Amino acid sequence: MNEGKAGFRNNEHTWQSGPNKGKLEPETPAAQPPKCPECTSQKVWKDGLRRSRNGDVQRWLCRTCGYRFSEPKVNVNVTSEFGETSHSGKNVSNLTIGTSNLPIEKQLDGLSFGGCENVASHGASPLFTNVAKPLKAFPCYNSKCRVCVSESEAKNLAEVETQQSRPMREGTIKPENFATLKGEIISFLIYLKNQQYPETTIKTYGRILENFLRKGVDLSNIDAVKESVANEKSSTNTKVSKLCVYGRFLKWKGITWEKPRLGREETDPFLPQISEVEQLISGSGWKLKSFLQLIWECALRSVEANELPWEDLDTVNRTVRIRPRKRGKPRTLRISEKCLQMIMRLPHTSAKVFGKSLLNNKRACFELTRKRLARQLANPRLEKIHFHSLRHLRATIWYHSGVDLKTLQERLGHKNIIHTFRYVHLAEAMFPETTDQYYTRVTSTIKEGEHLVQQGFELVGRDESGCLWRKRKTFEDIAKEREQQNSGVKS
Repeated sequence: MNEGKAGFRNNEHTWQSGPNKGKLEPETPAAQPPKCPECTSQKVWKDGLRRSRNGDVQRWLCRTCGYRFSEPKVNVNVTSEFGETSHSGKNVSNLTIGTSNLPIEKQLDGLSFGGCENVASHGASPLFTNVAKPLKAFPCYNSKCRVCVSESEAKNLAEVETQQSRPMREGTIKPENFATLKGEIISFLIYLKNQQYPETTIKTYGRILENFLRKGVDLSNIDAVKESVANEKSSTNTKVSKLCVYGRFLKWKGITWEKPRLGREETDPFLPQISEVEQLISGSGWKLKSFLQLIWECALRSVEANELPWEDLDTVNRTVRIRPRKRGKPRTLRISEKCLQMIMRLPHTSAKVFGKSLLNNKRACFELTRKRLARQLANPRLEKIHFHSLRHLRATIWYHSGVDLKTLQERLGHKNIIHTFRYVHLAEAMFPETTDQYYTRVTSTIKEGEHLVQQGFELVGRDESGCLWRKRKTFEDIAKEREQQNSGVKS
């Protein structure tokens, strides 16, 4: 690469002829987006501007890991001089314009390199020093400038650039023991892995503790953590979850603390209508449709459906074996022929039925789908539906149709039947018209009673004349009876 007398590159430009009528058109390469300091990915989006005393700073959002950062800027004392070369107007298309001779300044005392050194050259130069090499790595460094800083100042600038690239939130002060806390978090996560904690739990614990550090909270200061959680604008259950994670971290360190008096708020889940669920499934893409259909028919947790392997799918008996999640129980459930056909149309490119895509990706696709359908159908209730809403609704329908609590517990994979009792009052609230309406039968033999048990009847009384059985009427049964009564009145 050619260099001028003062150590600059001869930035040559060719006088272009054509529709621009003799204007200079320097060839400037397209600006490359910055790399994410968290995962080094260049798949980033612009995320607004941050106001500062030195001007606006562009913010970036990583599409891979979701980390938000700003491109670091380093201001150095630079001077640039460019000459102008006149031309006579002849042979304009072949005229070359170059830089003029720049004066060479004397090397000042205390500087490790003089004004004639080209610190931005891509080639190997004997004039490079250990101080000049870090300056070359600055993303905002102008290659047409001479750097006039001392060795100590250059080291400070290199240190600032290194600190800016670390994954810390903007406007926060890093704790003094940041490296120690980071190491403790890693050791804590390794301990959880050795204790056979689920991978999703380990990721959640790590994300919560990392967020404390990014906010500049010292995890060794219990009062600082309590203050940070108390000032958050989040729900009470979210705060309780963060305090539980921090308490588990302190227990691992052998530290006792007084947990804040904050309890979880028990709320009933949102239950959509059956027609709304069918609209949501039919309006989804063919991959998401099969995923929702499986959750809807079997009342699965979303993580159970996402981790379902092909080997657990029995196409002959139309059953799926569900492996336990969240310390639940394994179970085998039956699916419809419609659901089986939808699943078999999926590509067999992975050991899992729904591929290697993350559950968060499916959740993001589901949120876009329900938002689109809510706008098209003018039904804002669709935006309140989540993956778990399908599980709650199916469990409520099962109990309402006559399934006893013990069987319902086994179908849902609950380890404790206390979690199953919530669907009792949900069924009473969702189907108020059918709560006290039953089919009744009286049997005198064991064979008749066995036949009623297969139909879903339950025994409520017994005397010398026989046994009394009952079965709750479903919403569909009452609707059919009303239709028959209306048709009889009209006739």
